[in-house]
Amino acid sequence: NEQKCILFLDEFDRSSNIDVQNMALQILLDRQVNGHRLVEGCRIIVATNGTADVGTMPLTEAAAKRMIHLYVDVEADGTRESWTKWASEEGITPALIAYAKSFPDEFHGSKGHKFTEEQKPCARTNCMAAAVWEESRKIPWADSVIVPLIEGCVGHVAAANMVGMFRMYADLPKIEDIIADPHGCSLPDASKGFGLFFALGMNLRTEGKIGGVEDHGRVQSFATYVSRWPEEQQAMWFKVVSEDLPSVVSTREYKAWDKTYRV
Repeated sequence: NEQKCILFLDEFDRSSNIDVQNMALQILLDRQVNGHRLVEGCRIIVATNGTADVGTMPLTEAAAKRMIHLYVDVEADGTRESWTKWASEEGITPALIAYAKSFPDEFHGSKGHKFTEEQKPCARTNCMAAAVWEESRKIPWADSVIVPLIEGCVGHVAAANMVGMFRMYADLPKIEDIIADPHGCSLPDASKGFGLFFALGMNLRTEGKIGGVEDHGRVQSFATYVSRWPEEQQAMWFKVVSEDLPSVVSTREYKAWDKTYRV
């Protein structure tokens, strides 16, 4: 079970029988088939062809939603550099390498092939993107790959806003900083959207308990911090949090808000 390996399913879309894809869903989703389970260290990689290729089957929606889709452009500059390095190491004649550099369009054939995105946002793929983002924070070089990974989860259009929100949220003050200095800790930037206040507020709601038990000291610090928020965001937080953290209603800040703003 400690073994690390890759299960590579090549030519996934070449089967003429859709049942093959459906069977493979057991591997992709449950990591097992017919009682045979993959080891924990196994990662699954699936290779398919371009959507315009002849002799391929389209991915089922169920299969597509369980994958992160990355598209390989054989005409990209980085790809040519990689091929050149490989060709030199393999002893390919320098004349062909020179030809590839001098006539890249002819070397790769017809240009202009575009991939149709297989992925789109939904509850499953959005959660998959969030999990990828969280895991990427543990990797020093994550910034160089995180955008295509998130695009592979939810598609190009949704990824732009999602990555932007994730990055802004990562810059929000930490829970320990709010507890240490609720009067001076930095506030979310309202110009970047009030969704940041909501996200941080829900996090404060969760962090108001330790081991499932309400911590009155934390709740007091959070109430002091939230009292510096814009009026609507204060109202949202006090109303919602009072259900889970009832001690908030005894704080000075809640009473001041309740007296001044509550209708």
